[in-house]
Amino acid sequence: MRILPTLAITTTLLFLSACGGSSPKVVPATPVKKSVPTAQNQLQLHQNIVLLAKYKKYHIFQDDGKSYLRIQYKRMKTDRKTKETTLHSSITYDVKNSANDYTFSYVDSKNLGYNDVNISATYTRYIDMFDSTLKRMYKDPNYIQRMKNVVDGKNPDGSEKL
Repeated sequence: MRILPTLAITTTLLFLSACGGSSPKVVPATPVKKSVPTAQNQLQLHQNIVLLAKYKKYHIFQDDGKSYLRIQYKRMKTDRKTKETTLHSSITYDVKNSANDYTFSYVDSKNLGYNDVNISATYTRYIDMFDSTLKRMYKDPNYIQRMKNVVDGKNPDGSEKL
């Protein structure tokens, strides 16, 4: 019987040490540049970034229509008991693109532990998730059409929502 609590404590300690203990991982809040897998023109890349931002429910504050966006991602948390939704965290980026790459630059955040130059590693995780979806768009043209349908308020297959 005494082995179960000891096993639970040992497992927890091992997990916490593997995760870096109680201190969260931080990274520099510096610009992150990503390349795109296919040659195209600057406007096409910008349009794909805008589509992806809308699809992932980023708030678009500014869009010059060519190569610059200011976007914000909000991660919400819902209490299971009260069904109340509150802000978990948010991050605001400037996104500038050329024909072959784009750069995310930190603007502002809430609940991500920003401290002068460092921020939670969630900063780069959100950028990496955005980038992996953008790369998927280039590999699968049908995915782009499904995204457009969803952004237009339709089902992914293009049929009207009931």
